[in-house]
Amino acid sequence: MPFHAVFVALTAVASSMVPTSSDVPSLELIRAAYTDQVESIDSIEAQIASFDSYHASLDHQDHDGDRKESTTVVWVQRGMQINADKAVAVEGSPDLPKRSRHLFDGRDTHTVTWSGRDGTVPAYRVHSGGDNTFSGLPKPDDFLGRSLPGTDLSLVDLLSQRQATVVGVESVAGHDCVKVDFGVVGRCRYSAWFDPGNSYLPRRIRVDWQQLENATERSWEVAVTEFTTCRDPTRDNRIVPLFVTVQDHVALTRGKFADSRHQVTVTDISVNHPVADERFVVAVPPGTVVIDSRSASRPRQYVSGTASELDRIADEQRRLAAAELLRLENDGMVPLDATPHGPSLFSWFLTASVALLLAAVVLRVRHSLTH
Repeated sequence: MPFHAVFVALTAVASSMVPTSSDVPSLELIRAAYTDQVESIDSIEAQIASFDSYHASLDHQDHDGDRKESTTVVWVQRGMQINADKAVAVEGSPDLPKRSRHLFDGRDTHTVTWSGRDGTVPAYRVHSGGDNTFSGLPKPDDFLGRSLPGTDLSLVDLLSQRQATVVGVESVAGHDCVKVDFGVVGRCRYSAWFDPGNSYLPRRIRVDWQQLENATERSWEVAVTEFTTCRDPTRDNRIVPLFVTVQDHVALTRGKFADSRHQVTVTDISVNHPVADERFVVAVPPGTVVIDSRSASRPRQYVSGTASELDRIADEQRRLAAAELLRLENDGMVPLDATPHGPSLFSWFLTASVALLLAAVVLRVRHSLTH
């Protein structure tokens, strides 16, 4: 029998056992079963609905009081790439739901927001890296422990650390789970409760900040109230969270605080199905205000498909051409004056200018056709 089949069989037997205080699974068993579940996930597609409530008392009057929102997210993830289409409706507000799209292509983060009375005016931002663009979105990686606040590590990483300790068996939402304390990592203390009845997926994860600069207390907690099975071509019985509650609490000085609670339902979820490359490409329509912060210098702002974009492209191409000419000149490959060995520097600039002119003509024609 293949090793994987033997491991799955052993895991199934272990999962059928309800642990007691005298029969607590080892850390090695928990790590092996949990790692097999989460590291076998390459892609996730899901519909995520979240009812969000906020309660705050802050120095800024606009942020005080209670606020309730409904958030829907179409989530597509493949490896490091993420595409999330989000709509947020504020309870009691006559405004249309706020629409936005967040995409990480593995290198840069792209964000498109729509505004205006009819919600059709797009704005586009792009910057390098992932940063915290997805921190405000309810996402599967949070529910599975593949991402954690306050650290770049996951539960798989924490389970491999020396200070990880099995505390014992505790009841979470009526289910006997095994609590593991990971101690303090960085500025936070991490704990997780793994459910043997659901392939040792975490039923509860808690993070408590130990070092805070502008707050006296902060905690974050995710709790899965129900699991379900979903489609996965790589295995017969893929277990995933269905109903989840996420809570974030921040206590400030002078009795100020900010609390949030998200009641999440994950539906139409599929795992390890092929995802087309086109799902991770942003097509910016002409007339969109673009803010590009990928450069180390100040952000660039322009309108796509217009003369301002042509000017931006021309400036960028001129800088690239000048830098390349300087490099070639320093290498002795580009003479400043015409010689029998090659063209003059003027000829190099003339060639680059013709290429820029042709590019500008093409973009202007394309812009006129779209308008």
